[in-house]
Amino acid sequence: MGTSTTTSFSVTGLTASTAYTFSVRANDAASNQSTDSNTVNVTTTGNGGGNGTTTELLISEYIEGSSNNKAIEVANFTGSTVDLSAYSLKKQTNGAGSWSGGLALTGQLAHGSVFVAANSNASSAVTSVANITSGGSEMTFNGNDAVGLFKNDVLIDMLGVFNSSANYAQNVTLQRKSSVTSPNTTYTTSEWNSLATDTFSGLGSHTVDGGSNPDTQAPTAPTNLVASTITQTSVDLSWNASTDNVGVTSYTIFNGASQMGTSTTTSFSVTGLTASTAYTFSVRANDAASNQSTDSNTVNVTTLTPPDTQAPTAPTNLVASNTTQTSVDLSWNASTDNVGVTSYTIFNGASQMGTSSTTSFSVTGLTASTAYTFSVRANDAASNQSTDSNTVNVTTDSPPTNTSTILSQSYFESGWDNWTDGGSDCYRYSGSRSWEGNYSIRIRDNSGTKSAMTSQVYDLSSYDTVEVEFYFYSYSMENGEDFWLRYFDGSNWTTVETYARGTDFENNGFYTSTVTLDKNNYNFASNAQFRFQNDASGNADHIYIDQVTITGKTGGSSARNIINTSTKDIQFLKPLNTGDAGFFALYPNPVDGQVLHIHITDQENDRIEYKVTSLLGRVISSGVLTNNSIDVSKLKAGIYLIQITDGDETSTKKFVKK
Repeated sequence: MGTSTTTSFSVTGLTASTAYTFSVRANDAASNQSTDSNTVNVTTTGNGGGNGTTTELLISEYIEGSSNNKAIEVANFTGSTVDLSAYSLKKQTNGAGSWSGGLALTGQLAHGSVFVAANSNASSAVTSVANITSGGSEMTFNGNDAVGLFKNDVLIDMLGVFNSSANYAQNVTLQRKSSVTSPNTTYTTSEWNSLATDTFSGLGSHTVDGGSNPDTQAPTAPTNLVASTITQTSVDLSWNASTDNVGVTSYTIFNGASQMGTSTTTSFSVTGLTASTAYTFSVRANDAASNQSTDSNTVNVTTLTPPDTQAPTAPTNLVASNTTQTSVDLSWNASTDNVGVTSYTIFNGASQMGTSSTTSFSVTGLTASTAYTFSVRANDAASNQSTDSNTVNVTTDSPPTNTSTILSQSYFESGWDNWTDGGSDCYRYSGSRSWEGNYSIRIRDNSGTKSAMTSQVYDLSSYDTVEVEFYFYSYSMENGEDFWLRYFDGSNWTTVETYARGTDFENNGFYTSTVTLDKNNYNFASNAQFRFQNDASGNADHIYIDQVTITGKTGGSSARNIINTSTKDIQFLKPLNTGDAGFFALYPNPVDGQVLHIHITDQENDRIEYKVTSLLGRVISSGVLTNNSIDVSKLKAGIYLIQITDGDETSTKKFVKK
């Protein structure tokens, strides 16, 4: 239809009483063109040229009732919809002066419809059918005030006589006769029917002879209103079409009671909404006579929430507690977030250690004696993560140090080595049956009375375990008798181990036994003692004891478990030896430190050589013995053989590396 460099345009050359649908597009210098604006529907006025009964709009009813019951009705029977923006009502007061400024009429007036202007303080019977209400001078006329209908400020219809103060219509209702088909600028009483004061029954409708009946039937309500494509600021609505006796012209879209726009189709895109906000939409159908349907069903819509891009604040006051060899407890102050914190991630340096939904976490599986640097980050549901909390440095506890202390070693080469005689048949024995050196101690009882040898007093109160290791000759108890190892805890004697002859116990050879006592099962007193004792069952026992070692150990849970009191068959105690019975002792055995000590019981030469092998015979290390010890720190945990030779004697024994 044309172009404009501004935001307005006057369309000319149109046809009277014709419907048009206008839209606008914007252009730029590169000939890019926008999409269509909204559309606006316009029907040009009839100007007397329509197909209706009347030639122009006319005043169809006049009410000058009691108090403020005053109204003017304008009817359109031109055959087409008329734009009322060119029309106004004016009044001359008491037959003097000029016309008033005018009350402008608004909207589109369809063929067969009326437009009612009323005093804003009139009774509800009047205002309920009014299209516009006003307290201005045009709606305060009396029976002697001329009232005129103007088009483009030109008088086209009139009641009363201009410049005359005579009462022509006081306290009456005047209705235009149906035979009148044209407005008249000269008031003619024969064109009007006069009715009693405050007669309102005909207000809001009018008929003209030969004209169509006014459309007063509203469209049906739209159905199946649904929402789709919801964003942060918009939503698409669609519905099923309404029906009407004449025809639906448009739909009005509401949010609650607020009008959001109109559509000539059965869909509408609502824009300009606020994110994260609830709306309730409905639709009404309209026809050409301005009849409007009831509301459709409502649809509730909540616009989308903007994506959460804000990270939580960093946790504060991270502290560590309850540090052990393998674990530590962490706690911190909670973070805050614009939506909400969902979890915390715990780090050691850059390594993730775990997550927690609370403000504390127990880190497990750590390595003893190791330094760690912990920090925490907060997370939200959108996977935003805070910066690091403060760091806390933690060094895990060291494992308990396993130490061994040789409390006593007795070889019985001369004297009793602080052991005492507990019977007449307990004496030193010299002969081929001695284990090492010249003497062993023989406990013998041919008469059936007890014989025993008792150790010195030991302070065991600071130890976790105590080992008693000793050797005895295979001909001991050849008549099938027993003997015991007993323990004195400062108050009572307790049998720790009982030994019985085995099936091969009568063969030549020497046997070793190691018994371990644990502080959890025995009272480690400051005046403890040990005793070897025969059972005095009536037969002759020959028990040859040699090389007794008592070792105190600390180290908590890493110490060996106690050997429960039981009867040991000697055949299970035979050591793995090669060569002769040997002339040296090992301690501690098992060795859980770095040094294995060697004690030579009968050294003939100054040069002592050693060789450590695996059980399969592979040589691990060898050399000359110095300081009576061997460095075993590089050995892996397992069982090994050690061979000692002084040039005259060679002996091999087994030891265990923890």
